[in-house]
Amino acid sequence: MAAWALAALGCAATASQVLVLREFLVAFQGNELLLGLFLGNWLLLEAVGTGLARSGSDRTARPVEAFALLQIALGLAPVAGILFVRAFKATLGISTGDVLGIPWAWAISAAALAPAALADGAAFPFGCRILAGATRGEGAAGRAYALCAAGSVPGGLLFLVPSLYALSPFHLASLLCVASTASALGLLVACGGAPGCRRLALGLLAGAILSVGLSAPGRLEAWSARLQWHDHVLVETARSPYATLAVVRRADQYTLFVNGSPHATVPHPGPEVEILAHFPLLLHEDPRRVLVVGGGVGGLLREILKHPVEEIAYAEQDPLILATLGRLPAPLTGLELKHPKVQTHPVEGRLLLRQTESRWAVVLVNLPAPATLMLNRYYTLEFFELVRGRLGDDGILALALPGSDAMLSPELTALNGSVHAALRAAFRHVRILAGDPNLFIASNGEALLRAWDPRVVGDRLRARGIRAGLVNDAYVRYRMDPGRFAHLVQAIAEGDVVNRDGLPRGTFASMRFFARQASPPAARALEMLDRIPAAGYLTGAALLVGGLLTLQAWRRRPIYVGYAAASTGFAGMVMSVVLILAFQVQYGDVYQYVGLLTALFMLGAAAGSAWAARRGGGPLLAVESALLLTLLLAYGCAASAPRTEVWLGLIVLLMVLTGGMTGAQYPVLVARLGTGRERVGATAGLVYALDLAGAVCGAALAGVVLVPTVGLANAILLTAALKAGSVILILAWRFVRRHSHSPSAPRR
Repeated sequence: MAAWALAALGCAATASQVLVLREFLVAFQGNELLLGLFLGNWLLLEAVGTGLARSGSDRTARPVEAFALLQIALGLAPVAGILFVRAFKATLGISTGDVLGIPWAWAISAAALAPAALADGAAFPFGCRILAGATRGEGAAGRAYALCAAGSVPGGLLFLVPSLYALSPFHLASLLCVASTASALGLLVACGGAPGCRRLALGLLAGAILSVGLSAPGRLEAWSARLQWHDHVLVETARSPYATLAVVRRADQYTLFVNGSPHATVPHPGPEVEILAHFPLLLHEDPRRVLVVGGGVGGLLREILKHPVEEIAYAEQDPLILATLGRLPAPLTGLELKHPKVQTHPVEGRLLLRQTESRWAVVLVNLPAPATLMLNRYYTLEFFELVRGRLGDDGILALALPGSDAMLSPELTALNGSVHAALRAAFRHVRILAGDPNLFIASNGEALLRAWDPRVVGDRLRARGIRAGLVNDAYVRYRMDPGRFAHLVQAIAEGDVVNRDGLPRGTFASMRFFARQASPPAARALEMLDRIPAAGYLTGAALLVGGLLTLQAWRRRPIYVGYAAASTGFAGMVMSVVLILAFQVQYGDVYQYVGLLTALFMLGAAAGSAWAARRGGGPLLAVESALLLTLLLAYGCAASAPRTEVWLGLIVLLMVLTGGMTGAQYPVLVARLGTGRERVGATAGLVYALDLAGAVCGAALAGVVLVPTVGLANAILLTAALKAGSVILILAWRFVRRHSHSPSAPRR
């Protein structure tokens, strides 16, 4: 029964993490780069829980009761975490539309995760103690690690079941509470737990089942959703495998939010839809076929239909967005979605471009600024090259970014400059209509140059009989005045760092831009980190390893065990974050598959730790070398920039391999410390805490710093350099022992 309880603990921990993570992404506008902070807080709090329970797990006479109570606490924790994330803005008087910076993300995720992570971390040493009592103590820690990792696999796969999206997060959290409490009760009964604990568990289980039967989760969901959108009138919420949607109303205006970011406003959209629709189509002599990527409903399709178009292909990844917009009481949405010239494609934009051989006269990208990797993938060199291959003769690509009529901040200059540099690398001709917003128009045809004249654009505007609220002859002359905005165009054109899939400079610039508004000190810190090149990080890694080598030689005592545990935690977390972000860059669907990706890592960890535990440990140098080779393989894959179709197989393989090497190391290190059954909880807790400490550093650095500043490939290379230090320390200690006659040298 102890084995089942440990597996249930791993399952509940992973499911709790994913539930709170999805709510966190909504509160912070879907920014996946903050995933590292989120995971870092989880691991830090787990390490604290483990550290607090480490010594007590070996002293207590009732480890079963302690484990059961912590498992019940873990089952209750997701309800508290979800409620906290939804309520903090209303409680602190923060508008739902405010963009919060990195300090806020760190603090909110730490508070939301604390109940679950502390309970999960504290339960692990007690689980090791229980397992050691039932079996021989030497391999108990490795088997406990393997069981928790194996339980994490179904916990992550749970979120791939489509029917579960019909349930609210509070329904899922309540079911998780029932399962955790039932597991704890089963353990208490099987192991002869104290009668008082058994009665408590039985009462809590009955209460949890009764609350589900009385629809308490549904009422809590409705109340907390209204609290989350406290400064709006909430019309409805919905969830799909891709995102969380919310429709709010102010007066007669309806706004659809997708993962916390505004997606469409009806029936009175902003003027930016006219700018994006009319200028590109007026610059094309015969815009018969138009492709719209994202954000078509809400005015843009209506404005395009004013031109002599024959077909509009509208790509919107999430069908639920189209269904939700279609239900709004606004004639505009019905006109756009039901027009015979509009063909909707419920498919991700990049996938549509890869799958079709069609050619378009104009491609319009109507998406928010690349503040997330999901959005950034539509502003990179790789996307622009894909679009270039789908444009007809003299075809035009157009997109808009935040700008200003007078002056651009350094952050906006960096954002616009990185996208402009990517456009220049993909197209022969790029023109900018500077202002608010900045409109970028790119083409390989010479027709764009001939049409870039306010008189030509004005003539076409009149010839097509277009009546718009903003775009008229006067506005055309104003926006295309070469003298008025020349300084803004020049500032943007000076940017030379290309925004790429593997080096998301656009997302980092957006992060700096929003941080400048929410937390100027955080913005200054990001600016400082941006100045450090990849070579600087590699030099720091070399200095760290060199210092540890010197210390080990001077003290004549091995320090490689602690470094191996911490560096493996760092490597495992960096690889997890990097591969999750790589999946998002290639497929744009991490919201749905983050549980699967986590499950793949834990599947490898379960297999690796089970293998090592059966061997009673294993050769540490071999395990460390295997992990180093895995990192070097990952670096080669990322640096070679394989095709999208190849990436999926590589991500699956590398997730499992990294998890396997990380899991295999844990029982090896516990065995290396050589303690028996009486100290198994403390020893397992020490190694676990060191592993988590390294993982915290990896999580904090990977998403927010390394990936956006040095890129996916260089982030992996730095990790490989740090892991190489572990191999070097082991080899150096072997050399010292071989040439030393000191009787105090520990036996290996």
